[in-house]
Amino acid sequence: MKTSLEVNGIEKRVPTSIGIWTSRITHLIGFTIFTFLLSFTPAYVLAACPDFFIEGFGRNTVGGCGGTVYTVTNLNDSGPGSLREFAQNRSGPRIIKFGVSGTINLNSSITIGNSFITIDGSSAPNGGITVRGRPISIYADHVILRHIRVRPAEGSDGPDAIQIGSSNGVTASNVVLDHVSTSWAGDGNIDIVDGATDITIQWSILSQNYGPGAMLIRTGGPGAPNRITLHHNLYANNAGQRDPAINAGDQIDLVNNVMYRDYAAYGIMEIAPRAPVHANLVNNYFKISGTSKSVRIYGNGDGKAPYASQSSVYLKGNLGPGRPNDTYPETSIAEMVDGGLTVVNTRFNYPSVTTTSASQAFNDVLANVGATLPCRDSVDKGVVNDVLNGTDKTPVDTFPDLTKPCSTPPPTADTTPPSTPTGLAATVISSSQINLSWNASTDNVGVAGYRIFRNSAQVATTSTTFYQDTGLQPSTTYTYRVAAVDAAGNASAQSSSVSATTSAQPFPGTGLVAAYALEEGSGTVVADASGNKNTGVLSGAAWTTQGRYGKALSFDGVNDWVTINDAPSLDLTTGMTLEAWVYPTAVTPTRDVIIKEGSADMYNLYASNYAGRPESNVRIGSQNYTAVGSTLPANTWTHLAGTYDGTTLRLYINGVQAASRTQTGTIQVSSGPVRIGGNSIWGEYFRGRIDEIRIYNRPLSQQEIQKDMNTPIATISTASSSMQTPRATATSASKLTGVTRRPERGSMTSQTTSTPATSTSVPGAAPAPAPEATLTSASISWGVSEDVPVPGDYDGDGRKDIAVWRPSEGNWYLHPTSPTPPWSQPWGALDD
Repeated sequence: MKTSLEVNGIEKRVPTSIGIWTSRITHLIGFTIFTFLLSFTPAYVLAACPDFFIEGFGRNTVGGCGGTVYTVTNLNDSGPGSLREFAQNRSGPRIIKFGVSGTINLNSSITIGNSFITIDGSSAPNGGITVRGRPISIYADHVILRHIRVRPAEGSDGPDAIQIGSSNGVTASNVVLDHVSTSWAGDGNIDIVDGATDITIQWSILSQNYGPGAMLIRTGGPGAPNRITLHHNLYANNAGQRDPAINAGDQIDLVNNVMYRDYAAYGIMEIAPRAPVHANLVNNYFKISGTSKSVRIYGNGDGKAPYASQSSVYLKGNLGPGRPNDTYPETSIAEMVDGGLTVVNTRFNYPSVTTTSASQAFNDVLANVGATLPCRDSVDKGVVNDVLNGTDKTPVDTFPDLTKPCSTPPPTADTTPPSTPTGLAATVISSSQINLSWNASTDNVGVAGYRIFRNSAQVATTSTTFYQDTGLQPSTTYTYRVAAVDAAGNASAQSSSVSATTSAQPFPGTGLVAAYALEEGSGTVVADASGNKNTGVLSGAAWTTQGRYGKALSFDGVNDWVTINDAPSLDLTTGMTLEAWVYPTAVTPTRDVIIKEGSADMYNLYASNYAGRPESNVRIGSQNYTAVGSTLPANTWTHLAGTYDGTTLRLYINGVQAASRTQTGTIQVSSGPVRIGGNSIWGEYFRGRIDEIRIYNRPLSQQEIQKDMNTPIATISTASSSMQTPRATATSASKLTGVTRRPERGSMTSQTTSTPATSTSVPGAAPAPAPEATLTSASISWGVSEDVPVPGDYDGDGRKDIAVWRPSEGNWYLHPTSPTPPWSQPWGALDD
């Protein structure tokens, strides 16, 4: 199917998102106007559009896929046909190609503030394209730069070459730099700042800068950047210790990079956390003339790394001074300054990157890095030769003539796709997870990875033949296909499909271990409405009638909290949900809502973390992992929820998923207390009002979270926590007569009756002949999550043998759940 047509010199491409695209084109021929109405139904989805392979955190970036194709026709700074015109002044999905070659001299920065854009320098004729004078600044979503050179060449007072950050309230995310060459910057060749997220920089050169170093990843006004992958890049002969310098970024992955310096007295790479950092350094190659350690990792002895205690690094397979081969300890590649950071033994589970040994990466990177299409220019050739020969060429600002044909032809393009994957199998793991496996594909050069499609939409990439699909809905059928991709971006046909249905939510479906309605209004005791007797003790916080539902607690942000002593039910391991309504009166960093204390936080829900953002947090092994959302408004009620299902940590804001992070493992347990509104570990206290707190030992679905958000917690009075139940036959569920419907707020009450009452209208009741039950009393915690069965002990033997349940409106019912006669069939949450 033809997916483009040309109108007035502008190629119109069919958007590749699912749906129908219609365009009216009017053409004047002589005196006759012809109007055509064109309609296309694309057969593939937006996320599969980039025709090259992206790995790491930027893997879901689509750039200008499906948008208008613009061709740059001159080397002017601005005006019609210029790069600035299409990159800065136009909006909407767009792909920028080049019909001209040479150097574009900028008088001011090109600012990319409009999202969904691809700038493809490989399309230029002759020697390609270089941008000089001023930087390219990226403050948008879904941005791809490929095969372009950016060289400011303004001396030591000059600007960065490329900056990825935020401006006017817009923060960059989903940004990919692929085969980009940067050099001769006055500051950083590439800086990633101010909360930018989901970035991949791959197969790019950062060389010969004048200023502090090649790359800086730092925190700024909107917060710290996060989720950054740097793989197969070349850092060569830059000043300072920024090859790269990592001062922030909770999730950083450095894989198969080459770092070179002719001379370095103090190493060439720095990790000094000014916000929490959790970084992988895997199979990187450091070539330095001298004996200095390659990496300097700072502790907080001199204040250089104030978040060192909350940061850690994984080191594996790196080669360089101090670690010339794999017989040396992994840590010998680095100099730990002022104690350094914690070195962990398990690699952080970040999106996959095709990985080779450091020695192989050295060869691969030098052969393929930088703007190689249409050809590698003389500057990049000189940089690569410096690395090979151990020489140093200072910035000379000599721009080659790119208007002439390449002196050497570009490498023959690989156009052969891999074979189609076979043997795709799906295995149901739980109500929220399906695992996939398949047979490896083959390729004339090599398979780089696989694209995973769920229900026709691409959802992930992986470099292995196995994938865990998590966060799914119970009792739902999903259909999968996979496609193989090579390094040139050639994709195979999609595999045959396979379908699988997730299991139902297990009975009994509550998992509620603590619930605090905060309706007491006075005193220092906070009752647990879950029935698990996880009672809280108030310290400092004040009662208020201005809750989200009725009353609440007000915290001063200085030393107020509620303490719940440790109990087995509060040690969450394989699953978790934390919920609360919060009303912050000040949006400032480190405002804690719910925390399980230990050597660190075992699980945590922040209204405002160190960067001023809400956060869900779990501790797995010796590390904490976070899912971070956008800053909450002050003086407004907001519902927060954090969930963990054993593979994925999620954060929900007002019932909608706002962030997620893949991390497999078991939450650590501790003997420390649960606290509400503050913690004793770092002295982080909430300022404002908190209401409606729930803690579950399982992950709730988004629908369940939304229901909790809109349903106040029912409180339980001491007087009504047990009830008398009439005799009933086992051939039907027992209708509890005399149980009153609870008011909007307040305690549940019950009345005693001696008259048996039966009902056959309850779904799921299992008719089974059996003698009458003779016991007449039941001790049950009830009144919470009425539409989900609450288990109880009918005969006082310590076993859960009955369940209390009520539809959203109507009568309360008692139903047997004992696995032995006279009752045999339980029924649960999915039956209502």
